[in-house]
Amino acid sequence: MAKKAREWEVFDIEVAEYFSQLREEEDPMPSFRVIGSSTGMSHTRVADILKQHGGTPTLNEFISLCRFFGKIPSEIMKLLENGHLVAIPSDVLDEVNRENLIAETVSLTKSDPMSFAAYRDGHKHDPDPDGGA
Repeated sequence: MAKKAREWEVFDIEVAEYFSQLREEEDPMPSFRVIGSSTGMSHTRVADILKQHGGTPTLNEFISLCRFFGKIPSEIMKLLENGHLVAIPSDVLDEVNRENLIAETVSLTKSDPMSFAAYRDGHKHDPDPDGGA
C-alpha cells in the first residue's frame, strides 16, 4: 500500500474528466458499483478516479474504463494527448479520421504520384533510379 497518493497531473485530471463526461452521457447513467463490477475495480476506486480523489488512475484502470465505455484505449490516449478533452462521438471521430486520410492522400498524389505508391508500398519508388551513376 502506498504511503502517499500519486499527485494528480494535468493529464490525470483530463482522463478523469473524460470518463466522468462519458458516464454522465450514458442513459441511464451507470452507478459506480456497476462500473466497478464490470471493470474489476471497487466502486469506491471508480468514484475516487471520477472525482479525482486519492491516487491517479493506473494504466490498467484507464484501459478498463475505456473498455467499459466501449472505447479503444489507444484512440482515447491519442485524443487526450492531442488536447481533445471532450468526448467526441465515434461517428464524428470516424468522419474526422476519414477526412484526414483523404486530405493526406490527395496531397501525396498531387505532389508526386509515385510517392503515394511508395506510401502504400516502400518498394515502388526509388527517387534515384540510376543509383547515382
